[in-house]
Amino acid sequence: MTSHQKIPAVIGIPLAVLAGLVIPVQGRINAALGTRLHDGMAAAVVSFTTGLVVMAVISLVFPRGRQGFKAMGTSLKNRAFPRWFVLAGMVGGLFVLAQGVTVTLIGIALFTVAAV
Repeated sequence: MTSHQKIPAVIGIPLAVLAGLVIPVQGRINAALGTRLHDGMAAAVVSFTTGLVVMAVISLVFPRGRQGFKAMGTSLKNRAFPRWFVLAGMVGGLFVLAQGVTVTLIGIALFTVAAV
């Protein structure tokens, strides 16, 4: 079993609040992108691709991120990667797709209320 480093609550709580505050911003940006591209699905693809690239770069900068990439590769090779991890990613993709498609129709406030 691996040990996990925990970040102090004084850092973790503000980060969680910040993440909660930017979710509506992400929805608004995805909706605007979907409108501009005339395709909510394309907006979701752009959003996820950008997020993937940013997270990969950030992860590769830190030693623990590089270790995580190695462990993920080994898990995939050994078929030990839990399927529910993939399901969680699919749910995230569905959420972003729903943002890009519906926010222009119902607004960010109503979307956020519906999501909660």
